[in-house]
Amino acid sequence: MASDFFTIQEKMRELRAALGRVEPFVERRLNTALDVSWIYHDSALEGDVLDGDEIVAALESQPPVQGSTEQVSRRIRMVKAALDAARREARQPDGEAGIALLKKFHALLSPDPASRGGRYRRVSPAHRTYFHEIAKPSRVSYLLRRLFAWLESEEARRLHPLRVAGEAHHRLVLISPFEDCSGQVARLYTNYLLLSKGFLPAIIHAKDRQRYYETFIPPDSDELIELMACSLENSIGSSLRFVEQCRAARHNASGRAA
Repeated sequence: MASDFFTIQEKMRELRAALGRVEPFVERRLNTALDVSWIYHDSALEGDVLDGDEIVAALESQPPVQGSTEQVSRRIRMVKAALDAARREARQPDGEAGIALLKKFHALLSPDPASRGGRYRRVSPAHRTYFHEIAKPSRVSYLLRRLFAWLESEEARRLHPLRVAGEAHHRLVLISPFEDCSGQVARLYTNYLLLSKGFLPAIIHAKDRQRYYETFIPPDSDELIELMACSLENSIGSSLRFVEQCRAARHNASGRAA
């Protein structure tokens, strides 16, 4: 693989050390910036193009910007609530896990109240944007049980967290367990797995949309893991630059005050 897991871990340690040298509000600002990026790019992967100002206005409970709607703002806030839940769950060693947490994420992300009970897909959609194979509805429950049993296995515990997250992501998308939001739920659960191991979310960018969907054509997860590794490296690099800019701005402000 082109991306080196060891390098990613070293950069993550560097980021944690950098955050330890700044005030707590910097990490809060960083998480907000990551959330805006996450919402923007994740929506684009689903074919919904949002504007950065549109996202910020919704998150700050401001009126929708020109050209947007309150419905779009509510949807943005729903996604933000799901991201917050993923972060909270990742910090809880004895919190919800497995299929129960997957269903919880679906309940938070689904715009349809009727489908928020975690009900599995009952049909195979006739028309989809991308045409990789997905599981038959009758196999959804069985395949999910197999996946979450594997996540608890000794084999999975021996693997790097990025490889585990990528395998889970690949299998969840191919299972496509729900009638709506299965891709979003898969990406959220994947990033929950990374967050629970001390990593940033792997935010797959809109420019990689076609490449992302093509990673589900092969039967294995190698191409997806490579894309996630690149995305995670980008997130860490951008975060390091963000923290350094905050430190520099604070230093300059202190110099002027002196």
